[in-house]
Amino acid sequence: MEKFSIQKFDTPEPDKRMIKCYLRDNGNSEQIDTLINECADLAREVFDCRVCSAEFPVAISESTVDFGFASVESASLAKHLAGCDRAVIFGATVGLGIDRLIMKYSGVSALKALCLDAAGSDMIENVCDLFNERINAEYKSTVSRFSPGYGDLPIEFQRDIFNALNLNKNLGVYLTEGMQMTSSKSVTAIIGANNESN
Repeated sequence: MEKFSIQKFDTPEPDKRMIKCYLRDNGNSEQIDTLINECADLAREVFDCRVCSAEFPVAISESTVDFGFASVESASLAKHLAGCDRAVIFGATVGLGIDRLIMKYSGVSALKALCLDAAGSDMIENVCDLFNERINAEYKSTVSRFSPGYGDLPIEFQRDIFNALNLNKNLGVYLTEGMQMTSSKSVTAIIGANNESN
């Protein structure tokens, strides 16, 4: 394991257009727009955007990918990482605050809870994109991020990532027996790179 880091990100501006997409609302309702603005403001106050990452070697043999700390059988991941000899593996979260807000409002307004959930989904994607940009700037060649559960990469591989990065301790994120993460607005992913690093 190399280049281990824990990074805190300033909270990006919520993308209200994307929040609306998560809500599957294609109209121009002033009421929905007002709700989105309110929920974006509420969520912005509780987001705690952090990423824990490290670089690991990649060895591919047919459909098996070995990262040193664990190997996994996945033809889709092996194909995705073809040409890469290392990977940046990371966990990202926006913290538990958004889960608490969703729970708080779920008994008061199902629509507001749904809107807060959408704001959390938008924010974790924003954080992953920001981290991805940093990795793209660090390496001359990368491939897009790939998460457990994509293609035939088993969702259970999250457990190996959690152990390798000690995400319980380093991000305060936990994994349930059903492979769900708490906080719920968290992501684990793999970004492949070749050996032409800066």
